[in-house]
Amino acid sequence: MDDEKLIKEFIRTERDEDGVEITVCEIEWPTPSEPVSRWTVVSQLPLDASEAQIDTAVRSVLVDSRFFGVCATCHERNPNGWMHDTGDPANAAAL
Repeated sequence: MDDEKLIKEFIRTERDEDGVEITVCEIEWPTPSEPVSRWTVVSQLPLDASEAQIDTAVRSVLVDSRFFGVCATCHERNPNGWMHDTGDPANAAAL
């Protein structure tokens, strides 16, 4: 999945009266057959943040190893919830 698709599916930006909130979808597996998604606030920008500042903040989420990793096998960036052994640098994409 390319970065634009990852942003569209797993990262949200919402502007309200307090500013711009950037959230990321985290995927956990409480059981082997049941993924659970939750949206986590990653950062907040001021209300007057420019589109360039928002884009920079969103793209910084993609390279944050808490949320995404690059598969050692297929070399694609994926959400950590789609990766086996996310603590292992030689992880492989699950899906």
